[in-house]
Amino acid sequence: MKVLAVYDDAFILELLTMIAARVGYSDIATALSGEAALDMLRDKSSMFDCLLLDINMPGMDGIELCELVRALPGYEKTPIVMLTAMAEKQFIDRAFKGFRRKFCKYLRRLSCGRDYAASAADC
Repeated sequence: MKVLAVYDDAFILELLTMIAARVGYSDIATALSGEAALDMLRDKSSMFDCLLLDINMPGMDGIELCELVRALPGYEKTPIVMLTAMAEKQFIDRAFKGFRRKFCKYLRRLSCGRDYAASAADC
């Protein structure tokens, strides 16, 4: 499975890559911004099977990126998991409002990044 992880923190991207490799996902590409991710997604020579998007990024946030991804040919139904360290309910509600069918779940980082709690419906 080819995965694209998009996060504005290089340390978190490295951590995501290491965790994914430990559970058998070694084909992980990374992008530090929504804009960089879109460039990668528009390159038809490399299609991704799953996307991990940070909700809160400078410039284009993960919510906007999610909407743009869904408009790209071939990515209409690709699983998208939204990632966030944010705990404020209104922030999470904004992500879900209007986008319920655009991504399949979100993961909220807990305990300073030591584990993740899954929320929302299964993909």
